[in-house]
Amino acid sequence: MTLVLLIGAGLLIHSFLRLTSVSPGFESSGRDGVLQIVRVTLPERLYDEPERIHAFARGVLDRIQYLPGVKSASLINSVPFAMMFIRGDFEIEGQPKPTLDVGIPRSTPTIQDRRDSAAGGREFTASDTAAGPKVAIVSERVAREYFPGGPHEALGRRVRVWGNREWLSVVGVVADIRQRGLDQEVQPMIYAPFQQERGGLVRFVSFVARTATPASTAESIRAEIRRAAPDLPIESTVTMDEAVAASVAPPRFRMWLLVLFAMAATLIATCGIFGLMAYAVTQRRREIGVRMALGAERRDVLRLVLTRALRIVVAGVVVGLVGAAGVTRVLRTFLFGVTPTDPIAFTTVTLLLMAVGLMRRGCPRAARRGSTPAPRCARNSRRRDPPQAFTRRLQG
Repeated sequence: MTLVLLIGAGLLIHSFLRLTSVSPGFESSGRDGVLQIVRVTLPERLYDEPERIHAFARGVLDRIQYLPGVKSASLINSVPFAMMFIRGDFEIEGQPKPTLDVGIPRSTPTIQDRRDSAAGGREFTASDTAAGPKVAIVSERVAREYFPGGPHEALGRRVRVWGNREWLSVVGVVADIRQRGLDQEVQPMIYAPFQQERGGLVRFVSFVARTATPASTAESIRAEIRRAAPDLPIESTVTMDEAVAASVAPPRFRMWLLVLFAMAATLIATCGIFGLMAYAVTQRRREIGVRMALGAERRDVLRLVLTRALRIVVAGVVVGLVGAAGVTRVLRTFLFGVTPTDPIAFTTVTLLLMAVGLMRRGCPRAARRGSTPAPRCARNSRRRDPPQAFTRRLQG
C-alpha cells in the first residue's frame, strides 16, 4: 500500500510539474510588470444601447492608460482562464465552411504577443470603431490550419464569425493562448474590435492593465469605474498570475493530499520494518551468539540481517508494483502529459522506498544489536567453546 501511494503521489507530482511548465501563450508577469484584471458586467436596463457601452468602456480605458505605473491597458469581454468563453462557427471567404468552432472575444489590443511583425500585421487601434472598416485578428492556429501560406497569406483575407453578418478583414496574427486552462488544448481564436461589436456580449467588460504596482493600480481602476458609473458593482479584481494559479488549484490539492498520505504510509512502513527486523534479530540472538563464538565477524552478522531485510523489502516492492500498475490507472483522468505507468515515477519511487527500507538506521541498528550477543549467551559460548570441546572428543 505504501508503494502504491508513493507511486500515485509521484505521478501527480510529475504531472503537476508538466502542467505548470506549459506556457499560457502570454506573459502574465515579467520585466514590464504583471497583468491586473478588473471585471464588471453592465446591466442591460442601464446599458441597452451599444453606443453607451462603448462610451463607458472607452472613457474608462482612456483614463486607465494614464494612471501612474501603467505600462499598457486594454479591455476584452472574454479573459483567459475565466468562466466565460465565447465561441461559435466561422467562415473564410473563398473556402468551404470549416467544421471547427473558434473563440470570438471582442477586445482592444490583445494581451498576447503579436507574431507577424515581418508580415506587416498590426493590433487594434482607436480608429477601429463602428464607423471604420470591419477588421479582425486571428490566432496562429487559425492561420496554420486554414491558410497554407501562414500569417502572410492570412493578412488581407476576410472572415465572418458567428453573430456577425459582415465580413472582417484580417489585419494581424497573434500567438495561440490556452484560453480555458493550462490542461486544455489551444483554442483557435478570431478577435474583433470591442468598439465594432453591437451585440449583447460587450456588456461583459474586463479592463486589463500591465503594471509594476498591481495593488495600487487595481484600486485606481476601481476608482475610475466608480467615477464613470457609481452604482456599477465590480465583479472581481485579480492578477493574471492569480488566475493561472487558481486554474491549477485542483491538481495542486490532489497532489498534496496524496503526498501527505504517502508520507504517513512511508513513516508507518519504516516503523514496521524496524519492528519486524528487531523482533527477528531478538529471536535469532542465540544463533548469532553461536555464530560469533564460532568466529563470525561483525560484518557477517550485519550481512545476514540486512539480507533478510532486503528480501522483505524486495517482496513488498514486487507486490506493490503489481498493485500500483493496476490502481494508478484510476488516476488517468487527473494526469497531464504523464501515463499511469510513467517509468520515471515508478523507478524513482521504487528506489526511494528501498532506500528508506534499508538505509534508515533501523535495520543496521537492529543488526548491530544482534551482533552484540547477550552477556549470558556469550558466557555460555565461551564456557563451552564448541570447537575445542569437539576437538577433545575426537582425541578421546
